[in-house]
Amino acid sequence: EPFRWAVSRVVVLAVPGVILTALVVAVVVHVGTGISLGSGLLVGAMVCATDPASVVATFRRVAAPDRLRTLVEGESLLNDGTSLVIFVVALRIVTGGLGAADAAAVFVTTLTLSILIGGVLGFVTVQVLRTIDDHVLEATITIACAYGAAVVADALGESGIVATAVAGLVVGTYGRRVALSVATEQALDEVWEVGAFVLAALLF
Repeated sequence: EPFRWAVSRVVVLAVPGVILTALVVAVVVHVGTGISLGSGLLVGAMVCATDPASVVATFRRVAAPDRLRTLVEGESLLNDGTSLVIFVVALRIVTGGLGAADAAAVFVTTLTLSILIGGVLGFVTVQVLRTIDDHVLEATITIACAYGAAVVADALGESGIVATAVAGLVVGTYGRRVALSVATEQALDEVWEVGAFVLAALLF
């Protein structure tokens, strides 16, 4: 329920919000240092995605509303993908002389196709989960879905991060309603909570 409330807000923060932040950084860097706007956009792409770990930890300590925590965590799922797409586009601007119109087209196309790939794989995964009643096997299938979305998107030259995030959102929302039992939901929550903790620890 909290996530359904946050979807539109998450999209606004993670796509136009991240784009606006990257553009503002690009202009400031360009004006302040004299480097090209394309190079400034590279810098913007590197710093525009926020990491919510400390913020979420603070929310838990002060018992912040669940909706606020969901909003921050949901935005963090997608902002990395958006920033990576911006980085790739900015790199093509710097190295290949890509114009503004072409850069915008590449950004929109990459984001759209990545979302489509993740959505399709997530939907197919949910249909498979509907035929299974074994929480261990179902957890394994969700891991394969996440990894597969990244591999397929990367192989097609799109964003693996965005595809994986969208596939996860489809399985986590639509899948919960039509395919997962209460026991399976609890098992998946535990598996992915541990997985997220381990990956975050490795990153830090």
